[in-house]
Order: sequence, then C-alpha cells, then structure tokens
Amino acid sequence: TMTSMLDRAISVALESRSLARTFMTAVGASSLTRDGKIFGGFNLESYGHWGLHAEVVALVNALGKGYNGKDFDRLIVAFPSKYEVYIACPECWKWLWEFTHPNLIIYVVNMDGEIQYDCQLWQVLGTSGNDRVKIYPSEEMRKARPKFNSEPKLS
Repeated sequence: TMTSMLDRAISVALESRSLARTFMTAVGASSLTRDGKIFGGFNLESYGHWGLHAEVVALVNALGKGYNGKDFDRLIVAFPSKYEVYIACPECWKWLWEFTHPNLIIYVVNMDGEIQYDCQLWQVLGTSGNDRVKIYPSEEMRKARPKFNSEPKLS
C-alpha cells in the first residue's frame, strides 16, 4: 500500500541522514518511484568545494538506475529542526524540476518521522519552473502552526 511505502521511504530518509558528511546540518532524503523503489541520499559538504545536498543525492541515485521524469512519485526530506522546514533549496529545486515533474510530492519529516510539511514541486516553483518561489516552507509553517512563530532563544 502507499502508506507502507511512504513509511519505508521515511525510514530510508532518516537512516540516510546518519551517513551525512557535514560540518553544518545533517540532512537525509529519499526518492520514492512509482514502482515502489526507494533511493536514499545524504548531504556531503566540503570546505574546499561545492557540496551536494541530500535531495540531489537521492535523485542522482535513482537517475543512476534509469529512473527519470514521471517515474518519481515522492521525495522525502528528513530535516532536523523544530523551527525551520526546508523542502530543498533553490539549487536542488532546479535539479528536481529538470529530472522529475511538477506534480512530484515532497514531504519534510522531523526526526521522529512525522510529516511536518508537504507540497508538490509546482507549488514551490510555479507552473513553468522559472517563476518566483511560490511558498517558502518556514514562513508557511509559522503561519500554520503557532509553535513555529519564534526561534529558540540562545543564551
């Protein structure tokens, strides 16, 4: 069933996060294809050159197995914050737009695997892929859930 496949994809995103090579924030991701295959990804960061984000690594892992375009059903991003929700970044959105499709469903989950945010790719990028960003998840989360209205105070 779709629920059990989504649960498995969430687990893969969370497990992939443990493989992150990062000096900032460890992020995990998974891409779920229409035929039920799941490909994990994690972020790779470097002080010396451009890094790779988890979303792109999950996408590239699937592309390497021949998946493309409408083969993709969902992307899950495991992002470890109670205060911010990111559905990839503008650089990742370009990859997703070019190699998946506008109706790709994207979920952001917390470290407990709970879905914090969901949308479709076209809602982020508009219908042409070149429009301005339509939604910025953290702002939307702040509007939708009062507990996201303020950042934690650091002492």
